[in-house]
Amino acid sequence: MKKIVAFLVMMMSFGMNAQSTNDVEYIKLKKTYDFQGEQNEYRLNSNMKFRFEQLGYKVYFDGEEVPQEVKNNPCKELICNLTEEKSSLATILNVELVNCKGVEVAKGKGESRLKLHKKSYMDALDKAFKYSNLNSLKK
Repeated sequence: MKKIVAFLVMMMSFGMNAQSTNDVEYIKLKKTYDFQGEQNEYRLNSNMKFRFEQLGYKVYFDGEEVPQEVKNNPCKELICNLTEEKSSLATILNVELVNCKGVEVAKGKGESRLKLHKKSYMDALDKAFKYSNLNSLKK
């Protein structure tokens, strides 16, 4: 019996330390990700901002003024990381949302085999949102 009570107390303490995605109101995006040569190249950054706003989040870019709510409580935001996997025949994008403790909350992976870069990156981003748990974060 003592083991069961100790286990339940331990599980409750872990649950209290975890960041709930319901508390998150903001998503921070970079203006330029590592694989981009210029700001908003292929319109990826503005498209991600639009998608997260459609899910009910307030989005801001690094370098902009941090909202007061986030200054007071850094756990009110998720940080969005966007990476590109190397591939000779496809464009592969990984979208990852990380909380204030560095824990991955959601991720998506999209692949496109379109030839033109502008269309290929947008197609891969569409698939990353469509076939992942990113849309389940809707507020």
